[in-house]
Amino acid sequence: MADVAFTDREEFEQWLEGKPREWAQVLALRSALRVAPLAMLEIASQERTAYQRLKGSVARCLWLAWGTTKCAVSGTLWHPLALLDAYDALDGAADEFEVAEAAVDYINRTADADRASFRSAAFAAGCAIYSAATKDDAVATANAAYAATYAADAANATVARPGDLWDALSIDAGRLEDVGDPERLLGERLWQDSAEWLEGMWV
Repeated sequence: MADVAFTDREEFEQWLEGKPREWAQVLALRSALRVAPLAMLEIASQERTAYQRLKGSVARCLWLAWGTTKCAVSGTLWHPLALLDAYDALDGAADEFEVAEAAVDYINRTADADRASFRSAAFAAGCAIYSAATKDDAVATANAAYAATYAADAANATVARPGDLWDALSIDAGRLEDVGDPERLLGERLWQDSAEWLEGMWV
């Protein structure tokens, strides 16, 4: 396998320069999917209405991003307006969640780490769908880089192990350099040898 290793957004974004747009889109989606369970964490009852709306928006973004990325890598049609609508809904739900959080007494709030993890996982989904929605290479690349960063932030807030996400992304990038087939990577396992703590959340 090609020797690829990322530890931060700048390294990943630099590696993406000059690569096919579809590579960025697939890697953005896989980054967001890895931390999707962290967007489903239980939230205190006082924040639950806003949380449920944001959680539903995350699921919508990931579902549409997967379908659109699948279309992009196979050369079929896609519908960016539907994706941008989903992104706008996610953005609005995130704002609503922030307002709801501010209204809850500190002592009754969900743990700060869980809330931070939840928000970062949601933002990763937003970046994935924005990357999938564009035909602009620079926009796809930038959003892929931020999707990976938010995914690492989500892991960091939960167990302080953001390196697991960068390691998994590095493996993906190496696979793309070896095989050059983003559609094939899209169908592979999200985890190879790392992050059993997070892989177990999918069970």
